[in-house]
Amino acid sequence: MSAAAATMPASLPLLIPNTVTAAEARAALPHISYVQFRDMLLDELGVEDAASVSMFRSDLLYTHYLVSQGNLPAVQAFLAGKDDDIKRRLVNDTDYNTHMGNTLHTCAYWNTGDDAVEMFDYLVSCGAKPIRDYYCDLPWENHTGGLYVPILNLYGHELMHRNAAEFTATCTILESRYDDLVPAEERMPSIRSG
Repeated sequence: MSAAAATMPASLPLLIPNTVTAAEARAALPHISYVQFRDMLLDELGVEDAASVSMFRSDLLYTHYLVSQGNLPAVQAFLAGKDDDIKRRLVNDTDYNTHMGNTLHTCAYWNTGDDAVEMFDYLVSCGAKPIRDYYCDLPWENHTGGLYVPILNLYGHELMHRNAAEFTATCTILESRYDDLVPAEERMPSIRSG
């Protein structure tokens, strides 16, 4: 076990019975560096050879992790040194650990209010596109579900259940601002709406 993994809480409840605010959800996330994150990722995968996990995948999941924290300056600093093509991939590519959603999904799932809108704006300026995730949801469509840590289900499963009322207003704003960017092939009902 790496030193990073050793500093993590031994266990967290799989589901917190009450709903939580975005701030409470973010407070439950560990605050770790990229190096600690990569060590934890390797531990989670049970990988002895770091070369078997691409740096791009580490960067992709770390980008989601930073977005989930709602720390725009940290996201900007991490992406600042990246080539434009790599930056565009980091904000758009999906991974099964993020339910096949991009950073716009992570932003809308973990953040609310003006901070969420500002983060969303920044991600779009980096080239992020509103796409559908594994559940066929656009980033603003599912604001009632549980929150999953975007690090290989670091704590097991669902970490907590969001307060839907807090997320509804933000998701409405995001949809009104960005619905016109949804590609024609993505315009279909969510599987949750049927």
